[in-house]
Amino acid sequence: MEKYHRDMLVFVLVGLEAIELSGLLLGFLTALLLAGGISLSFKAIVRFFMENPTALGLAIFVAHAFIVPTRSYIVIRYGHKYGLYWREQLRSLREMERPRLLKLLPVLAAFLVLELAGPLIEGRPLTALAPQALEEYEFYVRVGTGALGYTLALAYYVAEGLWLATTLELCSLRAEWGGLAVLLVAWVPLHILRPHGIDILNFLWALVVAVLLELAWRMGRNLVPVVASWMLLVLL
Repeated sequence: MEKYHRDMLVFVLVGLEAIELSGLLLGFLTALLLAGGISLSFKAIVRFFMENPTALGLAIFVAHAFIVPTRSYIVIRYGHKYGLYWREQLRSLREMERPRLLKLLPVLAAFLVLELAGPLIEGRPLTALAPQALEEYEFYVRVGTGALGYTLALAYYVAEGLWLATTLELCSLRAEWGGLAVLLVAWVPLHILRPHGIDILNFLWALVVAVLLELAWRMGRNLVPVVASWMLLVLL
């Protein structure tokens, strides 16, 4: 296997899936060990976390504390290996010509429409909507980690955004649509399974997000708007 393809395989499988799975296992096993419930059955474990929000908060906190630095390391390491430096991306954004910036506006508008479409499909009135950032903060308060847990969750989303943007760049070095193809194959399917079961709506959301992130990258030829668009979705 060619070195480039081997690197991209490691970047995707380790940077996305292995790190995510390892972080979740570490978090939930830590919470179970501290609670003395390591020998519980699967159903009992699920019930344990549903009935003990503090244990759930600890599990998520430990998972995020593991995932954020390891995923960021993978992103930076492979980015530097193939000539991608975020400092240069920021400088390029400041020097970006106005016509190219204007091309990004329709994509950003599409992200806003996407955020409004979900609640409307679910039948929720727009007047009852609260920013996702507020809902998540309230969740972390309920599970006992509060502002620290929410800050770490934001860092988790930033690390994921960096991975998404870097994937679009690096995986398109040899194939024009390689980055989007990788997101559709490796990242989008992860959103079909939720704690409550199969979620087709969430899967379709991830599918549209992947396409819009690709458009944001192509319109600006810069990765900063990609990460910014992702964080816009996370916060709104």
